[in-house]
Amino acid sequence: MDPENARAHFYLGQTYFKQKRLDLAESSLTRAFSLDPEFPGLNYCLGLLYYENMDFDKALSQFQKVAPGDDNSVLATYYSGISQYKLEEYAAAEKSLLAAAKMSPTIEANGNYYAGICNYHLDRLDTAESQFSHVAEIAEADDLRENARLWIKTIQDKRAALKPWSLYLKTAYVFDDNVVLEPAEQDIVSDEKDSALMTYLNGDWDLIRGPRLAAGVGYSHYQTWYQDLSDYDLTGSIGNFYLNYQCNESLTLGLKYLPTYYWVDSDSYLMQHQMRPSLTWAMDPGSALDASYGYYRNNYFTDDARDGHANEVSFDYSRALEKLDAYVFCGVGYEINSAAEKDEDFSELKTLAGISCDVSERTNITVYGNY
Repeated sequence: MDPENARAHFYLGQTYFKQKRLDLAESSLTRAFSLDPEFPGLNYCLGLLYYENMDFDKALSQFQKVAPGDDNSVLATYYSGISQYKLEEYAAAEKSLLAAAKMSPTIEANGNYYAGICNYHLDRLDTAESQFSHVAEIAEADDLRENARLWIKTIQDKRAALKPWSLYLKTAYVFDDNVVLEPAEQDIVSDEKDSALMTYLNGDWDLIRGPRLAAGVGYSHYQTWYQDLSDYDLTGSIGNFYLNYQCNESLTLGLKYLPTYYWVDSDSYLMQHQMRPSLTWAMDPGSALDASYGYYRNNYFTDDARDGHANEVSFDYSRALEKLDAYVFCGVGYEINSAAEKDEDFSELKTLAGISCDVSERTNITVYGNY
């Protein structure tokens, strides 16, 4: 091979690149560039090489040198946008990606998808949602359509989270074939059937909200009214002081302190203090794993023998279902309760599994079981 022949070095570099021999490809392509910087297709090939090596600054420089009208100009514009996205230059990336999407129908879905991500990072949520909706309509690949829908859900959740406060009310009518206060305690099992009206009210207010840090206070109220067994009517008053710190896009640390007071049939029953540190791992846009530890300090007003503390470890996992506006969830926890008298000690394994599905814009069905 003629060592001074730019064409020979160029095609040899392309061969090495296809073989994933990137060091040899770079040597041949840079030699071709030194011999003839204007050789057709060379800038694009060097851009792909640097992109493959994740050197996005160099890749962007080469892609931007590809002339308009060149055979590789459309892909060069697209990869310019992806390189800018990787460099977190979101405003510039969005322009490049949309320009490429307009040039070619085969790039339209991917270009709009990544442009949507850029606009999400730029807090242009309406524009991002519109782009993801477009991708969900036109994309041929199932995974791309599903990821676009997940981003739409993420945007909707972020809009809701932008409010410093949240309010939640839930009510239900249930039938219980063995009414209990606490499953582990035989002396408070009724061995009787009854139905009950249940209500749950929760409110939270963020006092501190930053890019990574959030802290606030909350209050929850829980109430059951049994039709016949009024002695088992339970009222719960639960405070919540919380702190969350987002370490990166995947990991979030949390800490909660929950002072709780329970009444049974309007009489004081239990005062509990709970500390709960947690770690949440967003494994990908569709799944998350939460690990937490709980420490409980219990003060029973009617039985000093049961006073003491408890330790609990739990793991919860959720996963969005492809092609369905739904997600599955499951969890497992183990609690060790230590009381003032050994006879009141117990340990307990808890499990939970279920599915939640949005059947319409305003209607959700959730089915779950616990043990």
